[in-house]
Amino acid sequence: MVLLAIVLVLGVTGCAGRRVSQGPPVLAPAAPIHPGRPLKVAIQLGAAELAIQSPEPITLTVRGVTIGRFRSLGLTPAGRELRIAPAGQEARSLSDTLTLAPAAGLMLELNGKAYRGEIETFVAADGGLVAVNGVDLEDYLVGVVPLEIGSPPTPSYAAVEAQAVAARTYAISHLGRWSTFGFDLYGDERDQVYGGASVETPLAARAVRETQGVVATYGGALIGAYYAAACGGTSAAVEETWAFPPAPYLEARPDRDQGPDFCRNSRHYRWQERWSARDLAATIRTHLSAEVPGAAPTGALEDLAILTRNTSGRVKELRIRMGGQDYVVHGDRIRWVLRRPGGRILRSTSFDLTLERAQGASAGPILTGIVVDGRGNGHGVGMCQAGALEMAAEGRDYPAILGHYYPGIALERLREPRLSQALDR
Repeated sequence: MVLLAIVLVLGVTGCAGRRVSQGPPVLAPAAPIHPGRPLKVAIQLGAAELAIQSPEPITLTVRGVTIGRFRSLGLTPAGRELRIAPAGQEARSLSDTLTLAPAAGLMLELNGKAYRGEIETFVAADGGLVAVNGVDLEDYLVGVVPLEIGSPPTPSYAAVEAQAVAARTYAISHLGRWSTFGFDLYGDERDQVYGGASVETPLAARAVRETQGVVATYGGALIGAYYAAACGGTSAAVEETWAFPPAPYLEARPDRDQGPDFCRNSRHYRWQERWSARDLAATIRTHLSAEVPGAAPTGALEDLAILTRNTSGRVKELRIRMGGQDYVVHGDRIRWVLRRPGGRILRSTSFDLTLERAQGASAGPILTGIVVDGRGNGHGVGMCQAGALEMAAEGRDYPAILGHYYPGIALERLREPRLSQALDR
């Protein structure tokens, strides 16, 4: 087991019409320095309307100038402008970002969900409304941890602490990732799922408080603290999953020490999906072109074949033959093509493939069904949440859990930005 040390270091608006979309992933680990400002988290994207209220008057500002105070108001896009309709008053339009701040000690409620901190709203280039929550780092984490790891029983509490440290590390290392879109982080699976104050639990609040400021580092830089629901017995190497450079702490490794797999009790540990050839062909026609440039599959689904696997046993290349044409899908994107009945992405690329065929009327055997027997849920990189829960139940503390899934790391506390600048001079 790698020894982890807590290292204490002494000291401690854009315009309307911004484009918001999924851009290329950017990973820029930095020294463990506190951002010194609220995080900007996208909590609504492309909304047709927003309803905001609070028990006491909300202060509305544009570029630092107060334009009114209201307890409730509705917002809708009006071309490039933002149209506000305060309760009991005439609606009017604004052409810039609107900031809404609650009275001291209170929260804002956006479309029925409570959020700490301020909310910025603006109209995106596609004409939809964007809402961004400006929230303190630790408050943000209390709204992330319950949605990412749930509320496990008390014996697994150390896994909640490990999740808090991983989520904090991820958030700080990805600050500014989407700054051209007007925020730091998506509030969904593109970064970390965030539900604001409405999802907070005492267990999550305790874990965030008792690990306050603690982050994971490797060689003095924040790690890429990725995690997935269940690895199925083996984690995945980061460079074999995404177009990222290799990282010593994100290599493929067994999810065990001397005993069975830690994630063995997960409902995703082993699973099966089944499609008819007709249904899977329709799914592939809908989603393949988004993952394979230039693909426009037509005709019947004739064959699927696993061409190569990576070091963790996950499918690296999958060949799909439709209408006499071959298409090759790579890595984790396979999950977005082989969607489950109902439209959800495939749980994992760690799977085996069985094809069912029947004799055709005039030609040879035709494909009739596809069965996938899989392992795990998610991309598999970094911490296995199901395994972390089992490790905690077996008595491991959160440094031991993090050390298992990110070998070679250290745990540090975030430095205050002004002190860090003074120390660096």
